[in-house]
Amino acid sequence: MLDVSLTAMITTIVVFLALIYFLNIKLYRPLLLHMEKREAIIKEDEANAMKNAQDADADKAEIVRIMDAAKLQAVKIKQEAMDSAKQAAAREIAEKKAAMEEDFDQFLGGLDEQKRNLKNDLQAKIPEFKNALSSAVAKV
Repeated sequence: MLDVSLTAMITTIVVFLALIYFLNIKLYRPLLLHMEKREAIIKEDEANAMKNAQDADADKAEIVRIMDAAKLQAVKIKQEAMDSAKQAAAREIAEKKAAMEEDFDQFLGGLDEQKRNLKNDLQAKIPEFKNALSSAVAKV
């Protein structure tokens, strides 16, 4: 029937164990070591990606804060410019108003002067008018 050779069986077992030992040293351990290193690198890269995402969120928040501050500063500068322009316009209006009032006062002074001169001239000519009127009435 079947003849089992003890030496062949022991040789097969020794060769099988030697092959397992050799494969373990030359193939499985380096492969497992490489897989562990790769897994560690992946975890490190994932941690770095998470850190970068957090940094990006922090930077985005900082950018939003800076933009809001810049908008507030722009509004403040714009308001200051508007106030300054209003003050300058008010000063200019006041100066023009004062100049116009001075011109008007000079005009009124000149008008009063003309009124006095006209009154004095008319008063000086009243006797002439009376004589002319008397002669005109006498003719009628």
